[in-house]
Amino acid sequence: MPLKIPLQKIGHEDSRYERPNQKWVCGHTTDGRPCPLGPDAKGACTSAAQCSCEPLKEGDRWQCTRLGVYGGPCPNGPNPDGSCCHPQPEFNVCHPRLSGRTKRTRIVFACLAFTVGLLTVALNGPWTTAIISPGQLSHAHLAIEPINGQSSNCTVCHNASGVTQSGALGHLGIPDRLVQSENCLTCHFNQDRDSALRVHNVNIDQLASWGKRDNQTPQTASPTLALVAATAMPGIHTNIQNDIACATCHQEHRGKMHNLSQLSDTQCQVCHTTSFASFNDGHPAFDLVSHTRSGIAFDHQKPKHASRNCADCHMPDTAGISMRLKPYEQACMGCHNQGTEDWHGSSLKDNSHLVFQLPLLEVEDIYWPEDAAMGEDEIPPLMRLLLLGDDDALAALQSIDADADGIPAEWFPDEDESMSLFTKAVKHLLDDLAHGDEKTCRKRIAKALDVAPNHRRVTALAKPLAAANFAFLTYQQRWLPLLSDDLEGEEVKKNETQEPDWSYPDGHAGWYVDQDDIAVSYRPIGHADPVIKGLLDALVESESTGVNSAKAQTSDATATRAQQRSMILKQLTDSGGFARTACLTCHQMEAQSQAINWTASNRSQAVSGFSKFNHGPHMTMLRDSDNCTQCHKQPGPEDQTSAVLSRCQFLPHDKATCASCHTPTQADNSCLNCHVYHHQRP
Repeated sequence: MPLKIPLQKIGHEDSRYERPNQKWVCGHTTDGRPCPLGPDAKGACTSAAQCSCEPLKEGDRWQCTRLGVYGGPCPNGPNPDGSCCHPQPEFNVCHPRLSGRTKRTRIVFACLAFTVGLLTVALNGPWTTAIISPGQLSHAHLAIEPINGQSSNCTVCHNASGVTQSGALGHLGIPDRLVQSENCLTCHFNQDRDSALRVHNVNIDQLASWGKRDNQTPQTASPTLALVAATAMPGIHTNIQNDIACATCHQEHRGKMHNLSQLSDTQCQVCHTTSFASFNDGHPAFDLVSHTRSGIAFDHQKPKHASRNCADCHMPDTAGISMRLKPYEQACMGCHNQGTEDWHGSSLKDNSHLVFQLPLLEVEDIYWPEDAAMGEDEIPPLMRLLLLGDDDALAALQSIDADADGIPAEWFPDEDESMSLFTKAVKHLLDDLAHGDEKTCRKRIAKALDVAPNHRRVTALAKPLAAANFAFLTYQQRWLPLLSDDLEGEEVKKNETQEPDWSYPDGHAGWYVDQDDIAVSYRPIGHADPVIKGLLDALVESESTGVNSAKAQTSDATATRAQQRSMILKQLTDSGGFARTACLTCHQMEAQSQAINWTASNRSQAVSGFSKFNHGPHMTMLRDSDNCTQCHKQPGPEDQTSAVLSRCQFLPHDKATCASCHTPTQADNSCLNCHVYHHQRP
């Protein structure tokens, strides 16, 4: 309701209230008896003016003429002779002084002028960086610090550094941390900049799906008071793309020993809606590990495997953080090289693979030894891949696949020219393998794979092929002795063959001439055979990196080679293919990337999402050096097995086992002790 009773009469005739908005105040104010009028605008005392007047005679009486602003007419009036009755001032003359407001104003302006002057000198001197620096960088960024009088390197991280004074004023106040974060990406997240600033550098939809999965376990513990207060604060600085600034979590300029990646439990739980008090109070039970890759297929519950000790196959890395699988020679060879029940026994070496064989074709007037042409099935995979390096063979290979299901013996082209081009391409291939060097092999393989000749996959195949020219030369001397004359255009007899100058025994590992199949064959030398592995890696990488699909639109020849490579890979990895039987029984192929896992899953690759674990300190607490089963427990008959459980072959870890040591007073029980923030290391 409005105020009806005035607090004070403010007229100069009724109130002695000191007006603080005036520049000058009466000198008697300190005594509590200021003049009613006070000093004038120039700071002069008005006491003399308050008593002086010039009486005016009206009839037979004199009237006082003192103005109202000086107190009005005197009560006694002028003397009978017309003189003023108060020739002396009613108030003593004083020395007016500046009001408090005026003094404060002058002090503020003086401080402002001093500050501006100080900043002008500081920002234009050699000590500018030392003055404006908020503190020393952490040890991770000390390389940015200038040394030995070098110029400032602040521009590496700060956009406002190095600009003019007027431009720097535009950066005052709270900086745009998201813009500043772009400078962080010059060193971090070079491979995946698009998701670097997202929460946990993960797509927001995928992160939401993980959150729904992780929040299925109800929580019973009440959040702490600190967490309640933190969640009530304003939200973290993000933009419409849900990006989050690096400086939200990583605080710099807090000293050399400051840990940039250290976060408190409260900081983590501000965003995580399922809140609980601590690891010991409310943290959900552990779930089954969701592996990011399948690694090597190994059944821990198989009787022969279950009887082994964990240390027979597993060992810690040099730092003791992760457990590694021992090499095949230490972990597997003792059993798998003993017999013929698996491919790593004698079966691997007893199964040779055709590399080059003349297809059985009905040809006329073509130099083609019919007695040596025994290829009645599909073209061998490596031979087909090498033929892709010759454009003259592409149309014939397409025709054979379309008209004869990939079997040359059942191929009867309508045009004789197609048969002639195909046979000529096969003979050119044999000539390159028999008389060419590594450079020749590189050129052919590089074209077949649509990569550069110095590509690592080309090297993996070119070197062993170039070293095997003795086997191809033996084959050529025996079955196609006039090959050079035929390729030069000379007329030769169709079926002429001759005995080689030297014989080559078969039946051993490596390259050899197969007298029975009249072919050049290759028998693997054992586990991790370089030729077989090189062939599979070249085909799988071509498929997984998008070479087949990305270059398919470039030209008809490129599209044909891409299609042929896919067919070769399918031929090797489908049921019954050599790779499926010999390699993919243990080494799993990823469904999406088509990558073959030649090594076991690496625990350091965050197979549990955002979780981490250091085996080193935990292994020292085991009663037995091989007592890994205290944590890694296999399911028994009473345990329910699911699809995930059958793949992991182990029960979830028991949270109570961890909570017995990880308490606030013993081992660290903070969030970051077991979890990482970034899904991928920056």
